[in-house]
Order: sequence, then structure tokens, then C-alpha cells
Amino acid sequence: MILPDLRIFLEVNICIFLRSLLKMTSDHIKLFTDMKKICFSLIFSFLVFFGPFCVISKAQEEKTVIKGKVIDLVCYLDHGAEGEKHLKCAKTCIESGLPVGLKGEDGKLYIIVGEHKPINKELVSKAQQLITVKGKVVSKEGFNLIENAEIVQ
Repeated sequence: MILPDLRIFLEVNICIFLRSLLKMTSDHIKLFTDMKKICFSLIFSFLVFFGPFCVISKAQEEKTVIKGKVIDLVCYLDHGAEGEKHLKCAKTCIESGLPVGLKGEDGKLYIIVGEHKPINKELVSKAQQLITVKGKVVSKEGFNLIENAEIVQ
């Protein structure tokens, strides 16, 4: 007769355990819901207060002004061609779409591109001349690039 008593004891204890487990779970769910509300409020507050500063800083992207000589990069890199002797060839190469660059007064060589497009048409007439360019300057793995370039008059 010990077996039925053991069975009742186990049933009662299992019920108590399950009830406490359910109660603990509902408490955890409430805590989790409260934490979600707090996190959402913090993120929302952060975006409201600091969001405009992030947009402003991106809108004020810094442009650099560089002065230098417009060159045909292919002939310059291949055999050092530049100057008045090379003017006709440079214009032909730039006009045909070959890479155009700027030999800056700072001693660096820059590839020049417009706003997501070549800027060759605007630079053909300025081949082998000193000009001033304004744009975003980036350097990577030995290359220098002036992107979104504008010719400053």
C-alpha cells in the first residue's frame, strides 16, 4: 500500500512544481515585456535626440580643393608623357575616354571622376593645364581618387 501513497505524493508535488513553474514563467514574460518597452523607449529617445546630428554630419561631407595639372594617365604612367609635346595626344586620349588624372602640386597623382560618371568631356580642353578641382579625396592601396569632382574657376 506504499505505492498509492507515493503516487499521491508525486502527483501533489508535480502539481505544485508545475504551478510554480507557470507562475515563474508569467513573471518572466512580464519582465521581458517591460524590458522590451524600456529598450524601445531608449532607442526611440536616442534617435529623436541624436538622429538630426547624424544626418547633418553626413550632409556636410568635406570637400577638398586641389590644384594641379590635368594629365592623360595612360601615356603618363606608360612612358612619362606630359607637357606641350604631348598636348595633342593627351586631348585625344582623354576625349576617347581613357582615365584622366591630376598631377597635384602636393606631389600626388589623382584619378578624377565626376559624380558617378567620367569627367573627361569637361577636362579635354584643360589637358596639360593647371586647374583647381574640388571634391571628395580618398586613398586606398596606393591609389588617390578625387570623386564628385568640380572644376573651380
